[in-house]
Amino acid sequence: MKGYLTALTAMLLAVLLPLWLLLIEGSRISGMKARAEMVMDTGMNSILAEYQREMLSYYDLFFFDTSYCSPLPSRAKTAEHLRSYLNKNLEPVEDLFSWTLLAPTGGNMSATEVTIDEVRYAMDGAGAVLRDQILQYELDLWGIAGLVGTPEQKASKEWEDSGIEGMLDNHYDQLWKKAQEDLEPYRYGRASEEEGGGEIPALENPADYLFSLGGAAVIGMVLSDGTSVSEEDVYVDHYYSAGRAKKGTVILGNMEHPGWNGTMFSRLFILEYLTHHFTSYQTDEKVPEHPSRLSCQLEYILAGKGSDKANLEETLGKLLAVRQAVNTAYLLTDSEKQGKLQVAASAIAVAASAITMSPVPTEPIKMSLTMAWGLLESIQDLKILCSGGKISLLKAQGKWRSDLDSIKNPGGSVHADPGDEHGLTYNQYVGILLLLQNETEQMGRVADLMEMDIRMTKGNEFFRIDACADRLVGRARIGREGTWFYIRREYGYEG
Repeated sequence: MKGYLTALTAMLLAVLLPLWLLLIEGSRISGMKARAEMVMDTGMNSILAEYQREMLSYYDLFFFDTSYCSPLPSRAKTAEHLRSYLNKNLEPVEDLFSWTLLAPTGGNMSATEVTIDEVRYAMDGAGAVLRDQILQYELDLWGIAGLVGTPEQKASKEWEDSGIEGMLDNHYDQLWKKAQEDLEPYRYGRASEEEGGGEIPALENPADYLFSLGGAAVIGMVLSDGTSVSEEDVYVDHYYSAGRAKKGTVILGNMEHPGWNGTMFSRLFILEYLTHHFTSYQTDEKVPEHPSRLSCQLEYILAGKGSDKANLEETLGKLLAVRQAVNTAYLLTDSEKQGKLQVAASAIAVAASAITMSPVPTEPIKMSLTMAWGLLESIQDLKILCSGGKISLLKAQGKWRSDLDSIKNPGGSVHADPGDEHGLTYNQYVGILLLLQNETEQMGRVADLMEMDIRMTKGNEFFRIDACADRLVGRARIGREGTWFYIRREYGYEG
C-alpha cells in the first residue's frame, strides 16, 4: 500500500512541481514588468518636475529646459536625465524588508537603451505651442465667461462697433498726396522785373509745415512734458524672432502641435495674458514685477525695436495713424468746421493768386488743411493718453480740443487735459493694436521678452525659449539578464 502512495505522490509532484515553478516564474516576470512600468512612470514625471522655474514664476507657464543651463540643448541630455532617474529608482536597498519585497520582482534591475523619441517644443508651429499653453492658462484662470466686463473686452467691443478699420482702409494719406499734386503748379510765381525776376514762393500753406515734421518731432510734442523713457538698448538679433527664427536655426520637435485659432475670443484671452505679464509705457499696477531688460514691453511686441524709445515712438506712430483717421473723418462731416476750413483755404488761395497771377483752386488747400487739423488733434489726443487720460474712440460733438490757427504753431498748442470721462486709456489703445497684430509675429516677440528677462537670472545665461518643451515620448529597456521589457511612455503638462 505504501508503495502505491509513494508512486502516486511522485506522479503528482511530477505534474504539480513544474506548474508551481511556472506560476512562480510568471509571478516574478509580472512583478518585474510592473516594477519597470512604475519606474518608467516615475522617471517621466521626474523629467516634468524639472520645469523651468522662471517660466513658472514670471509667466505662469510649465516648460522644462532641454539645455539644463548649458549652451547646447539636446534630446540626449533629457534622455540621460531619464536614464539616471530610472537607474536610481532601480537600485537595490540594503534593508531586509525591502529586499524581501523586491526579490519577487527580479532583484537587481537596470535601464538601458534610454531614448527620447519625440518632443514638443514651445516654438513648434511658429509659437503655436507657447500660445496654446497661454490660452489654457487664461481659460483655467478665468473660465469661459472670464473676460466679460474687462477693460480689454470693452476696448475690443468698442473697436468692432466703431468701424474704424474701414476708416483706416480709406487711406487718407492718399487724399493728402492728391492735394499736394494738385497744388504743385501753384507753389511758385514770377517776381517782377523790378524785383529781379525769377521764382518766388506763392503758396503759404501752414499744413505743409506740420506734415514736414519728422516722426521724432511729432513724438517730441506728445512727450513734451519731460517724461523720461528708459535708455536701455538690446541687440535683438540675440533673441528668438530677430535672430534664430530669421536664420532658420530654431529647435523644432516632431510631435503634433496645436494649430492657430485666430478667433477674437481666443485673441482676447491672449491679450488679457499679455497685459498682466508685460509692462508698458503706462504700466498697470496689476502687472507682476520682476527684473526686465525693457520697460516698454508691450510696445516691443508691437514694434520689435532694440530700445524702449524706438518701440514707444513706433507704437505712438501707429496710434497716431488710428487717431488721425478718426479725426479726419469727423472733420469731413462737421459742417461748422468745414466752414472754417473753407474760409481759411480761400484766404490762402487769394494770397497765392496775387503772386501767380492766375486762380488757385481752394479744394486741394482745404483738403490739406483738413488733414493737418486732423493730425494736430491726434497729437493732442496722444498727449492726453500719455499723460494718463482717456480718449473716446470716436469724436463726439464738443470734444474737439485744437483750433485751426494752431496749425501754424503746433508745438505751442499741444497740452494735456483729463480727456474723456468714458474714453479708453493708453493701455487699451495698445491692446487694440495687439488684437490686430499678426499672431506669429506677436508670439515671436513674446518669446524674445521671455528670453531677455530669464537670461538675467542666475544660471540661465544661455536660456532659449525654443529649447523648452512641454511634452515628450520616452522609451527604455528595463530588466535584467534574460528578462527585458521595452517600456514607452508619453507625458506632458496637462491643462
